[in-house]
Amino acid sequence: MFRNTLIRIHVLAVLILAAHTNPTWAQHLSQEMCDIFNEMIPQMDSDLQSKLREALNDEHDYIELTPEQFKRFRDHPANPFEGWNGINPDSIDGLIRLQFETQPIRSRTPCEWERQSSSQLEALENVVARVAAATVRITNGKTQIALGAIVSPGGHVVTKLSEVAEQDQLFCKTSNDQKYSAKLVGQNKANDIALLKIEASHLPFVKLDGEQPVPGAFLLSTDGESVPMAIGTYSNAPRSLIGKNQAFLGVKPVRHEQGLKIVEVTADSSAEKAGLMPGDVIKTINGRPLHSVDGLVNTIRRNAPGDKIFIEFLRDGQRQEVTATLAGRNVGGPTADRFKMMETFGAIPSKRRAEFPLVFQHDTPLLPEQCGGPVTDLEGRVVGINIARGGRVASYAIPAKHVKTLVAELLRPNVASNDID
Repeated sequence: MFRNTLIRIHVLAVLILAAHTNPTWAQHLSQEMCDIFNEMIPQMDSDLQSKLREALNDEHDYIELTPEQFKRFRDHPANPFEGWNGINPDSIDGLIRLQFETQPIRSRTPCEWERQSSSQLEALENVVARVAAATVRITNGKTQIALGAIVSPGGHVVTKLSEVAEQDQLFCKTSNDQKYSAKLVGQNKANDIALLKIEASHLPFVKLDGEQPVPGAFLLSTDGESVPMAIGTYSNAPRSLIGKNQAFLGVKPVRHEQGLKIVEVTADSSAEKAGLMPGDVIKTINGRPLHSVDGLVNTIRRNAPGDKIFIEFLRDGQRQEVTATLAGRNVGGPTADRFKMMETFGAIPSKRRAEFPLVFQHDTPLLPEQCGGPVTDLEGRVVGINIARGGRVASYAIPAKHVKTLVAELLRPNVASNDID
């Protein structure tokens, strides 16, 4: 029987089992682990909640559990750690100490052969030069809290709302090291977009007119320096991240020469209630022609549950029309919560990283304070505004043309609509 057992847990799910704990091994709990514990606490039972809160209150990097508590912690759906199968708590006599470690994400320097190495990024300096000149660093007077993109020559800056909204003071530092006091003049909470105003004129500004790249295309993010901040690849077409209540039609389609052919209709779905059947060929939704399954998915996800859509389709070669009321689909649950927790490993996610109406995904490794700035293609065209770091392989950006619409709406009460290009 082991006594006083230590299990050292690395956030990348590596477990080391050792006997005879030594209290001097204990260290302060990292901020990354604090964030993970705070996400786990509401989902745990009161007994385990008290253990996690004790670690947070005392700022130490371990929790001590009885074998029975260990089993409940290990088997809980909200527990994101893996690698427990080789541990038999019944063979342990006494308390089990779980010690948590995180890898140094902020201070890590990429190796020369990695995509984020300085040599790789320096080769792309000319691509982001124009956009970098229109990018600002946003601070609270002490530390950087976000990036921003200048969107009008009169000093309007778009950035990430949740990072700037609660700050007592805001400053924008331009690429030529000019520092301006900034004022929050507009916000769109649904998209987490803020509009700031600095007292300056004749500023370089970004053009929000880039088209969406193809999957796998390289993207560059800039922080105002001449060299790109990071490089990534375009992963998914724009879609909704309103995960717990996405709009849902209820069809399984395949490509067809005249549109999308339905091969399956979900029972009791919006599609079934509207009368759609397997074999029907969907041609348009709300007048928009459909040529791919991704096109259908993105069209549906631009809507909310309860919205009505107008569908034109073919049945036995005959054109028909129907109106369907979209339902909501719950995609949450314990398994989803576990995956959500695991996605935070190897990254420092943004505080607001979900529930966006329309974003595209890429794999650029961003820190929370590096969100809010522009992302470009390899031609230097702005294709979006980085809005969140979602997890270890996911960053999210709002498409440039959608940002342009949002900014125009925020500008409209005060300035002419042509103030943004």
